[in-house]
Amino acid sequence: MNIKVKKKYLFLIIFYFSSALANFEQEIPMDEVKWVYSGSSLKCSLIFNSLSYGKFSFRSEEIGKTNLKVNLERNNHHFRYGELYSAPEPWGENNSFKGIGHHVPIMDGKLIFNQDINLLLDKIKQGNWIKLSFSGKQVSEPQSLLLPTTYIQKPLAQFQRCLSRLPHMSYVTARDLTFSFPAGEHHLDNTQQKTLYAFTTYLDADDSISRILIDGYSDNIGSDLNNLALSERRANAIADVLLSYGISKKKIQIRSHGSRYPVSNNDTGEGQAKNRRVTVRLVRSDEKIVPQNTQTINDMEEA
Repeated sequence: MNIKVKKKYLFLIIFYFSSALANFEQEIPMDEVKWVYSGSSLKCSLIFNSLSYGKFSFRSEEIGKTNLKVNLERNNHHFRYGELYSAPEPWGENNSFKGIGHHVPIMDGKLIFNQDINLLLDKIKQGNWIKLSFSGKQVSEPQSLLLPTTYIQKPLAQFQRCLSRLPHMSYVTARDLTFSFPAGEHHLDNTQQKTLYAFTTYLDADDSISRILIDGYSDNIGSDLNNLALSERRANAIADVLLSYGISKKKIQIRSHGSRYPVSNNDTGEGQAKNRRVTVRLVRSDEKIVPQNTQTINDMEEA
């Protein structure tokens, strides 16, 4: 065999060896995979935790928004990106993979997939498995991980029932809301009405909410007395919607501030628009309310 032929075969061997390493797939043994469901009126979780491979968690706190969070075990922290697939069971006739998530960055071995997770859950319900592909500098480590879902059906059914009962807004969103208003207006538009409906579904689900602080503000256009009255009307417009959905009046605390406490410079139209607002903040039973020096219309008239 001449030198050129030897080089050709050596190149082919290196090529196929490198490809095999780059496409190496590791499958977690089925008998090691145990999915566990936990849930409440505010959160649903479906978790598989492994000392050898990591923690895999489906989680949701809001209807329609489910994510898959992966915490890789330490030996795999060198990976930089991950991709998510719906994979057919190995013994099936269908060999096609369905991509669920695009390239997601990995930080300290952690990655979160947010897109089309409900589609993945539907595929799992039909018998599909989960495939995770990783990319990084080193090709000598496993590049993909096949996660069985053989014993997931019962906890998955519990998880999906829990999802259907979640509020339309999570605590992260509900704890601080801001509603903006056109100049001189206090009426709510359709989008704001929908936001308040979603907000009330959270209030109905969380028994720990003791206070709902509603603070009205205005820009500096007009007299202080008129601005104070306008900020009060804006706050009352929010409160009236909450009351119409059955929220207890005892929990609602309305405060009006007029043009005081601006969040932006009133010298520009953009700044004035940011100051025409109502903020809504939730207080849980274990929190303290920081009092504000709220000025009422009667106080101003007496002054």
